Amino acid sequence: EQRAGCVGAAALITSTDPFRQLRICARLGGTDGANCLFGVNVQNLATAKGAQRVRLIERCGTMPGAARAACYRWLGTALAVVTNGRFRVLGCPFIGLRGRQPCTEGALRMNDALVTFS
Repeated sequence: EQRAGCVGAAALITSTDPFRQLRICARLGGTDGANCLFGVNVQNLATAKGAQRVRLIERCGTMPGAARAACYRWLGTALAVVTNGRFRVLGCPFIGLRGRQPCTEGALRMNDALVTFS
């Protein structure tokens, strides 16, 4: 959908800081909030300490409604990609109970076709 691409692109250009981008996405409602996540610069945490990556995905708890699970899934996928799969083992188990399963589900999709990856 064209709107989804526009929202993801808008998130991408807001900042290079994925924490700031996630805060912006959390302010959006419904589908826009979930689509916004596709523009979050997760790759900027590729060389960060694991705690930084966990801290980012834990912020999914600030997302409204259904966007919360979408956030855990997408960031689980994206963080698994940038860590060559290590995040599923070294990150998802350390996430709060609400986000652990969607994170793992997302991480397991790392070899599937990605919607986008900024």
